[in-house]
Amino acid sequence: MNKKLVFIEPPHFLIPIFEKFSKEYNDELFLISNHLKNYSGKNYFNCDVRENIDEARSYIRNTVINPDAIVTSTEMFLTQTAELNNEFNLRGNSIETILNCRDKAMMKIIWNEKNIPTPQSNFFRSKSELLGKADSLNYPVIIKPSLGYASCGVRKVNDKEELLKQMNKILLFNSTVIAREKLNDIGFLVEQYIDGDEYSIDTIWLDGKPLCDGIMSKGNAKGPYFPDLLYFVDPNIESEDMQTIVNTSHNAVLAMGMNIGASHTELRIMDGNPYIIETTCRPGAGGMFFYLFEKSMGLEFYRIYYLTYLYQDANVLLDLINKPVKYSDKYYFLYNIPYPIKGIIKEINGVDELKKQKDVLQAMCFKDKGSVIYESDMNAEYLCWILGEADISIGKNDIHNYVKKFDNALEVIV
Repeated sequence: MNKKLVFIEPPHFLIPIFEKFSKEYNDELFLISNHLKNYSGKNYFNCDVRENIDEARSYIRNTVINPDAIVTSTEMFLTQTAELNNEFNLRGNSIETILNCRDKAMMKIIWNEKNIPTPQSNFFRSKSELLGKADSLNYPVIIKPSLGYASCGVRKVNDKEELLKQMNKILLFNSTVIAREKLNDIGFLVEQYIDGDEYSIDTIWLDGKPLCDGIMSKGNAKGPYFPDLLYFVDPNIESEDMQTIVNTSHNAVLAMGMNIGASHTELRIMDGNPYIIETTCRPGAGGMFFYLFEKSMGLEFYRIYYLTYLYQDANVLLDLINKPVKYSDKYYFLYNIPYPIKGIIKEINGVDELKKQKDVLQAMCFKDKGSVIYESDMNAEYLCWILGEADISIGKNDIHNYVKKFDNALEVIV
């Protein structure tokens, strides 16, 4: 079919999947990244789009020539991808939509205007501005970076002292990691703490219509920190609860103006009422949740995601989304192995042994010798993901304890 797709900063696990589809449909795949040190395929341009968008623009114009789609599944590159889509007149979510989804404060304003249920919140641009209100907050509250991701910097604080301590950590995060994106209105978001079960919903969209949904359960983390540790597909969610979760998520995403690609939304349910925490214009875990949804539900999420950008009118897309869903009788999960240390890694042992465990489908280590491990609450990166399956007889209340057996699977020496 000879379509041209440009993938900006693709996670390594998505590359072979997109290579497979591009070959199957006779398309051309182009990769732009500065993290693919060992990639040997053709059509690769080494560039950090955040720092050198002009170079990426020139590569697309002079080498790709007439792209059909430019996509990313990585949070930090959403704004640049939207700019490039706009410049080359391609289908994609508007720059305004992307910026509003990156800015949690603006997100809350939009949802409040459109009556989307969300925790009460306040945005503070500066340390002095927040200090002026610190004594009047209704503790406990959640404080987080207004432009953060991966739960980095998120903490439940019970008093002014804890608030100030976390605020200083967020200031450092904002001035280093977030500053690279060159976004405006970087600050702090302080919001109501919602005590209830948390879920994430991934939806693939086309022309503002949902094509398919996948729900991950997270349990009810009490804090004070909320690292992304365990996500699992629970086939026994009550149908009424599932409908509430999906409908509330759809309304929140549509309120932001999203119309194509994947969305990843997080919500909590307290006293039977859903509260949207946040949403973004990318798939969960950079697309890895699709793997677990495919295992659990039998729908080809990856293929639907690919076709949505290139073959919106293809009959094969209609056939895929109309396929009946039948949930497996297992829990499929992603577990992000926590780590209590920080420093420069000298050695990591145990990855090969981890991969051999019977309930481990995949184990992905994102760090190696020389990598830096930061404090877990301020780390926007991951050490190791385990993609696994567990017997449903364990029960959703005990699966959190079940996966803790992996906590000491790796020996990390710093």
